[in-house]
Amino acid sequence: MNKRSLRILEFNKILSMVTEYATSPMAKRRVDRMKPQRDIEQIRKLQEETNDALNRLNRHGNISFSGLCDIGAVPRGRKFSRIENLWPRDGSCPLRFPERIERAKMIQKHELPILEYDSNSEEVIRPNHGAEQLKLPEKCVYAFLGDAVDDYAFEAEATVAETFETITRNYPVYIVKQDGMKFCLCAAPLGAPAAAQLMDFLISCGCKKIISTGSCGVLTDLAENEFLIPVKALRDEGTSYHYLPASRYIELNKNIRDAIEHTLLVQNIPFQECVTWTTDGFFRETRDMVEYRKSEGCSTVEMECAALAACAQKRGAVFGQILYTADSLANIYAHDERDWGKGSLRKALELCIAVLQTI
Repeated sequence: MNKRSLRILEFNKILSMVTEYATSPMAKRRVDRMKPQRDIEQIRKLQEETNDALNRLNRHGNISFSGLCDIGAVPRGRKFSRIENLWPRDGSCPLRFPERIERAKMIQKHELPILEYDSNSEEVIRPNHGAEQLKLPEKCVYAFLGDAVDDYAFEAEATVAETFETITRNYPVYIVKQDGMKFCLCAAPLGAPAAAQLMDFLISCGCKKIISTGSCGVLTDLAENEFLIPVKALRDEGTSYHYLPASRYIELNKNIRDAIEHTLLVQNIPFQECVTWTTDGFFRETRDMVEYRKSEGCSTVEMECAALAACAQKRGAVFGQILYTADSLANIYAHDERDWGKGSLRKALELCIAVLQTI
């Protein structure tokens, strides 16, 4: 490629267009030095890299490099005993270079805050804050069953290992010894943020195999007090996006799903697999939205499954859930409360414990 060829191809105009997207002087200088490639293997490699970058931008939005300092002016070969010696003393670059680079790499930025995600940065408040020495059993039942959890713990003569304190209620964390198995038992609070917060605490203290249970509304013609096993959850809540990058669904752990199915089959309990809709807006399950969720395959609606699955996946735990049917939204013009699935509380808890025996 000689200068005449580049001029005919108007290569300088291409560089000018690319330069507009460069966000630092160093990047602009690099663009100015670009030349067309003639090596077919190198061309293919660069095309793959470009495609990967484009896919990343489509999924996660732009990466912000604002505030990064240009180290191009630092003489080559110069050695520094401490990295902060690279920066001017006037405070124009207050963060050290590695920290600024890491922040740029970790935070996936987006126009919509809910789609932004920090993949690696350490939390300011750790999940086991205030209970660093607490060691809980590996197996755990995390149940949206209210007083039924405390009643069972009393009957089983469970001990209280810890109390998770919140501004609205304190949650005892029970240790149950039963049939040669020791497991953690804890009541779960309503809603994704609170439920994920407490489960994050349990995982940080040792719980790695978690079975949850709770009621769900039905979007289709399902009777009350039937058992369902969610295969995946539609992420129409906010909490899961703090644990995993954005996606429409999250799949639940297959090994745990298989263990739940095996337990229900052994006990001859009918069940169905389902896709569940996890939402934050109990009173915003509108008629059109219910129909829309049904059209994409959701048969149930609840408020925690996606967030708990994301929390477990982020923290390296395994999680599964048993849902039992409560109210019905199948008729969008006549909501049916039924009895809110109250007939399933005890059985759902016992099923969770039975599943723990198999994993």
